[in-house]
Amino acid sequence: IGKPRKGYFARYSVNWKNGAGITPIAIELACFREKMGKRMPWEHGAATPMDHFKNIARAFWPEDAGTGQVGYIWNDWADKMLKAACENQYLGIAGSSGSGKSEFFALWAVINFLSDPMNTIILTTARTLVLSRLKVWGKVVKYWTPLKEIGVPGKLLDSVGTIRYIDAKGDASQGDMAGIKLIPSEPKQEKESIGTIRGIHQKTVIFVADDMPDLSKSIMEGVGNLSSGCERFQFIGLGNDPSLFNALGDMMQPEMGKPLTLEHKEWISAKNVHCLRLDAWDSPNIKHKDKFTGLVRQSDIDNLVARKGENSPSVWIQLHGLHPPEGCSNTVLSEAALIRFHCFESVTWKKDYTTSAALDPAFGGDSCIFRTFKRGNDTQGKMKILCDEILTIPIIANDPLPADYQIATKVKELCISRRIPPDEFIVDSTGIGRGVAAILQREWSPRIESCNFGGSPTDRIVGEENPVPADKEFDRFVTELWFSVRQFVESDILRGLDQPTAVQLCSRTYEDKG
Repeated sequence: IGKPRKGYFARYSVNWKNGAGITPIAIELACFREKMGKRMPWEHGAATPMDHFKNIARAFWPEDAGTGQVGYIWNDWADKMLKAACENQYLGIAGSSGSGKSEFFALWAVINFLSDPMNTIILTTARTLVLSRLKVWGKVVKYWTPLKEIGVPGKLLDSVGTIRYIDAKGDASQGDMAGIKLIPSEPKQEKESIGTIRGIHQKTVIFVADDMPDLSKSIMEGVGNLSSGCERFQFIGLGNDPSLFNALGDMMQPEMGKPLTLEHKEWISAKNVHCLRLDAWDSPNIKHKDKFTGLVRQSDIDNLVARKGENSPSVWIQLHGLHPPEGCSNTVLSEAALIRFHCFESVTWKKDYTTSAALDPAFGGDSCIFRTFKRGNDTQGKMKILCDEILTIPIIANDPLPADYQIATKVKELCISRRIPPDEFIVDSTGIGRGVAAILQREWSPRIESCNFGGSPTDRIVGEENPVPADKEFDRFVTELWFSVRQFVESDILRGLDQPTAVQLCSRTYEDKG
């Protein structure tokens, strides 16, 4: 600061020493790093972090890049995302397909890493390594590749989704805790991903959750530990379908229990997260006559609306960047209905209640699930059913007992310890479940209930408002069961519903025939 002495020069009201390493791009990176780390005033030298970031991007990936070169053309949406990313520790962005989210946050990842490569780790997610090519990681590789020629301090290992930091001697062996790393979110790699997240300790940690609606609760809990001990932590969630039943919608809900609507363009959520929604109808390509490659165009909007219908789920998710509202698709239930009928709330019992249990054997693929329920009258004297415990019954491979005997033994123990009588227990006896049901009937009690999802519907009436026999309304028994759950919901009976079950209820579709 002040007039530079001999051997120094002034830039952004800072005196820099003449030398080979003090290049214009190095100065921009240093100023961006210091301002984002709050070690330099935000507008020092009449430039903000946004100014430094755009100068870096234009130097590395010029807007006038020729054929075969990698460039980045700035647009209104990119400017909006840049400002929000610079100003907020927690950021949620829902947007249409073709909104440039992955492109921009690939730049954000690369530039933040290069501004302090020894002390920075950037994590980004994708369901699989194959799908990652279309997401932020694929764009990171795109923008990183041309920089290798100028000797950037990182080594790309695309096959394992990693850019490792390289020290001054060219050694990348110590770079596992600094660089850019892909975190797979598919279920079979969940444990490994959570272990990776928990093992990270670095001065600067930035987590870019691409396709955040797909992230499991376990991974999100692991992310919560990343901020411990670091000097700068940032979380950015991206996606197209912010439902209250997934991680993105939960983070972005404007009020607790209230979904997003078309009115929401930029807001602070109930969880104090800065949120943006990039609606296709606001695309820079509409304002600037298809100037920008890769951004949604008016013709894209018109084609999807013509094919799917203006109020279809595809239009809401792919163009509005919103979860479809109630009535957009034929699903058994909607998130709006579950909220309206208080399904996530608890119960205050008037006096006693009855406890029952259900079992989905499902071994050989899905988990074997034991679940308890309570039913009785609340303080208003109205019948309520409370969804209670969910327990996974493990199958031990080297146990001499066959799997169905292991399950039956454990279920009997669970019911007896909870004082659940046999006639308050039901088991799915469809297919492979028949063995477990038979063992329980023989070794516990013939009074247990069993449910076979196959076959024809019963002659029970559908409901008080529609008193026709179920076999006149539904084509199979499992459909009758799903719609019975809807009857419980719409009768304001169901309580204590968990998120995974709610997701299934709101994704099961039906169609009218005849």
